[in-house]
Amino acid sequence: MEVILKGADLGTWHWTVATDRCVFDARWAEMLGYRLDELEPHRRTWEKLVHPDDLDTVRAALETHLAGKSTLYDCEHRLRHKDGHWVWVLTRGRVVERDAAGRPLAVTGTHLDITARRQAEEKLRQSEERFRAFINHSPSYIFAKDLEGRYILANRAYLDLFGFAGESELMGRTDAERFGGDVDWTANDRRVLETGEPLEFDETARFPDGERIYISAKFPLRDAEGAIVAVGGISTDITARKRAEEGRALLMREVDHRAKNVLAGVQALVMLMQEETVPAFKEALLGRIHAMARAHTLLATNRWTGGDLGRLIREELEGWEGRVTAEGPSVSLDADIVQALALALHELAANAAKYGALSAETGSVAVTWALGGPGVRIVWTETGGPPVSPPTRRGVGTALMTQGIESQLGGTIRFDWRPEGLRCEIEVPTRVAEGAP
Repeated sequence: MEVILKGADLGTWHWTVATDRCVFDARWAEMLGYRLDELEPHRRTWEKLVHPDDLDTVRAALETHLAGKSTLYDCEHRLRHKDGHWVWVLTRGRVVERDAAGRPLAVTGTHLDITARRQAEEKLRQSEERFRAFINHSPSYIFAKDLEGRYILANRAYLDLFGFAGESELMGRTDAERFGGDVDWTANDRRVLETGEPLEFDETARFPDGERIYISAKFPLRDAEGAIVAVGGISTDITARKRAEEGRALLMREVDHRAKNVLAGVQALVMLMQEETVPAFKEALLGRIHAMARAHTLLATNRWTGGDLGRLIREELEGWEGRVTAEGPSVSLDADIVQALALALHELAANAAKYGALSAETGSVAVTWALGGPGVRIVWTETGGPPVSPPTRRGVGTALMTQGIESQLGGTIRFDWRPEGLRCEIEVPTRVAEGAP
């Protein structure tokens, strides 16, 4: 027996209940840094060495066994070493003698130093806490599934994303069970398990408020022998980035389209213009190009999504404050409409300044617009200028406006050369939105 005890590195104790005499062996004393002759053979010796936080637990386990409610006295607790540090021990004992009434007379047991094991367990617990803190503070969605696709791990962000209060609601379930069938990313899990390599995917998840796009890095999890036992994943929401990329691509296509339109517009201007002198030609051409440039500035400000009609009109009539009024609802025009309409407004303003209402000090222009039917209706009304008569020939400005509004946009433009001043009505069938900024 002594050989067995030494081989198991066990210390022994024997307690006589009636006298509280407690006999320890040399190994029991050695565990705590004492010689055997330094320890009083009494129960109080042992109790004085027990950690205060453990004493109630130890006494409860002992009393349970003494009362015959357990087959073995079994307890893990701390004892104070001679140098002051604490030693974890596994205490096991058994009543070896009772009197005729069943009262315990003697108890024998062993102590095993389990400090190294408890320290390893504490390090493991701390490591687990650090790991949990790491993944639960990550904004990415972290998860793992076993070979059958059952969830075995998920961080707080993943649980919150799908509305789980805790891990227990998700653990052991598969995506098929959650969603009523395989989802798109299940196939990606299988690819990782089949190839044994980490892979990266763009994955889409559907929610009541719409789709979200994630970039998922998935990788095999292996045991100590290198066998794959699970698949892990880290997903990051890239919905905003994807939308921005799509927006940039759309913007680049729109810029390319607009640039080509500008060149085509300038070419058409040059071909249609018939000014008699070079200075007149330059002045007219620059005015029309500046109108196109203002339209492009407006479009660029709105990232080529369109432009506000009221702003467009006011910018084209800038410099005539006090003699021009502009009134109408907030209307956002499609980008395709802005350039042609800007050129038409420029032609009307240039004609009014040269021949119409704005050429006289008493003249004025009123511009109104309203939504109706398939698009927007704009009315240009001049008053107070010199008497007006219909032109004898169709000028370049009229041709440019008609080509832009009717041929390019599919709208209509009508000129009423009233004696009191020109009235021009423009209707553009376009997609518009009220309440635009």
